[in-house]
Amino acid sequence: MIATIIVSVVLGVLAKTAPQMNMFVLGIQLKIFAGFAVLFVTMQFLPTVTMYVYEQMQDIVEKVIQVFV
Repeated sequence: MIATIIVSVVLGVLAKTAPQMNMFVLGIQLKIFAGFAVLFVTMQFLPTVTMYVYEQMQDIVEKVIQVFV
């Protein structure tokens, strides 16, 4: 969401400085590119985040089991 807002703000500034450019056509490609860039960057952190969440789940389940036993 933040990447889309940043792209929209940049396109708004560009539209004000260069009104002859078609920002609608340019904006679609820029937003798609920004989305893929954010997706590519966040995919690199996915294994680390997944392991952290899995370890936290294991700890919580162990604590719940200890409470019942």
